[in-house]
Amino acid sequence: MALAKADLHAALDRAASILLEACDAHGLASRRSIRTKLRTLDEAPAALAEALYRFVRRDDTSAQQVARMEIETAVTAAKVVLELADEASAGLSRTEIERLGEAGPIAAPLVLAAKRNALRPPGSPRACAQRLGQLAEGLVFDDYGTEATSVTLSGYASTRPCQNLTPRSVRAILDRHEDTAANALALFEPAEAFLERLPDLQPGVHQRERAITAINELRRSVRDPTAVIVGLDTDGVDPVHPFFVIGLHGSGFVVGLSAHVLWT
Repeated sequence: MALAKADLHAALDRAASILLEACDAHGLASRRSIRTKLRTLDEAPAALAEALYRFVRRDDTSAQQVARMEIETAVTAAKVVLELADEASAGLSRTEIERLGEAGPIAAPLVLAAKRNALRPPGSPRACAQRLGQLAEGLVFDDYGTEATSVTLSGYASTRPCQNLTPRSVRAILDRHEDTAANALALFEPAEAFLERLPDLQPGVHQRERAITAINELRRSVRDPTAVIVGLDTDGVDPVHPFFVIGLHGSGFVVGLSAHVLWT
């Protein structure tokens, strides 16, 4: 089965987010915290995260902890290694091993684990949305100038597939076909700024931690997270505007979280 480099890189990014979740407030992850995190994962993602951890520590195997910056730097280097991967092979070919050269003993397991993760079935978009909704349960949504209070986030999965996230395709999956102010998108932008703000919007430490977990799960589950608000803020349009932070799931459907903003 052919593999796309983008899928290998996405698998690596998911593994990196797992290691970053194990970092404490000082940006450090100990061997113990990483082992604890790996025990909560399925076999394939755990193997890739462990291979990436070994790659991070390749120059100092005795280190008892790794820093966030070390993980991020190692991911950049690992993506260079993945450029040597044979996209036509799900395993490791002799040619690949030769390409990896001296880095082979530590890089080969990383390449193989990335391939196995890239080939994993993406699972059900509905199940992914349900999982995101569970993680986001109780989180407060108070952003984009909303006048509403006590708004919470819920899981969302589209009922039809989507190849690329564009304003037109988002309106199509939401059945907002007519060119009206109510169907126009008041917001369509990368969601990273919102995802960075979300933990700070929470009223307590527990909710903040849940927000970080939900955000990491969203980033692992979808590509190109995008923030969307439906309906222009103008006379004659319902003041309650649907809000989504969504991305492309591996199944080809759109998955993420939903809420609403109130603009009167």
